[in-house]
Amino acid sequence: MSSRIKICQYIPHGAIPDIRGFAPAIVAQNYALSIDKTEFDMYYISNKEDYKDFYQKTKYGNVYRIFESKIYKRLFKKITRLDPYPLEKRMAKILNKYPVDILHVHQIEFNINKFKKYLTKKIPKIIVHSHNFTHKYNSINGTADRYITLTQQSKTIMIQKGYPKEKIITITNSIDTNTFKPVADSQKISLKEKYDIDKDAIVISFIGRKQEVKGFEKFLFMAEKMILKNKNLVFISVGPEPFDTKYEKSYLEREQIRNKLSSLDNYKEFQPLKHKELAEIYQMTDITVLLSKREAQGMVMVESISSGCITISSNIDGILETIEDRYNGYLLTPEVNTDELIKKVEYILENFESKEIENIKKYGRQTATDKFDTSIITNKLQLLYKEIINE
Repeated sequence: MSSRIKICQYIPHGAIPDIRGFAPAIVAQNYALSIDKTEFDMYYISNKEDYKDFYQKTKYGNVYRIFESKIYKRLFKKITRLDPYPLEKRMAKILNKYPVDILHVHQIEFNINKFKKYLTKKIPKIIVHSHNFTHKYNSINGTADRYITLTQQSKTIMIQKGYPKEKIITITNSIDTNTFKPVADSQKISLKEKYDIDKDAIVISFIGRKQEVKGFEKFLFMAEKMILKNKNLVFISVGPEPFDTKYEKSYLEREQIRNKLSSLDNYKEFQPLKHKELAEIYQMTDITVLLSKREAQGMVMVESISSGCITISSNIDGILETIEDRYNGYLLTPEVNTDELIKKVEYILENFESKEIENIKKYGRQTATDKFDTSIITNKLQLLYKEIINE
């Protein structure tokens, strides 16, 4: 092929560069780090979020940002349902000016037919990237040239929901295993000093949205019971706390626990962190507790095992295609009670120098590098791009 394949990636609910740990945005920008730039030319349309500029040149490529104010969304999308400038029209305006061969959309509910109606230039091939499996297929919205699912389980569910089987391909989310990697004991001690943690402390972390769907309350209930009994334990939570969290059943109890823990030196909370700082949290963490109630794939779980953490996660959904119990992590039911969770953590602590734990770390890292490294996943995507452009 004489010229590069032109691609636009669309991330309607996250920003590029990512600023809040939003999985589709992270996945989209990760591709740019290892894609073959002699064959592919990529730019982005993303949400504006907290950025000031509607256009920016970044290390990932050119980014065009779309903004909808809260008033706009409330008036035209909730109250009147008469949206005068829908996202599809805003996108088409950019693509009419900068046409591409492939539009890669990170939104399963994307209305393909409505988007095409606003195009005045070339109609690109369309890939719809499904980061969840909650929407049924609707032929009125049009059919993509390909649908990407994150796991085989997701593919099965999408087929059940009516999506055309022959157009679905599974490509997992990727991580940068050179960033999320284990470190030597000396570096681990230095990181603990940086974050004001005793060098001999055992660190147990929760990373993700601070919500029930991610099992945050399980982590807090466990921390409350264990933190006073064992002064050598440090508990860390990292991640955003969405506005609607306060409507969850466990919210008030969680707030009481957090207020109690906040006065202790061995409990620390962080808002979303940039990848460099997030990697440091993993690198000084011994055990992660990530008991999601649903998870299309679970990028945090992959980051955790890649970083050398002993990972306790849920035996559900796409997690089962990443973590195998007692091989590269430990699996519990999302409904596990606090005492059972504590028992599992205590078992790990009691056997921390054992061959079993050593192997779990080893095979966790191996799983991440063999199956989820950005270069491997990007290569699969490149093959897909070439395949559909030649159809």
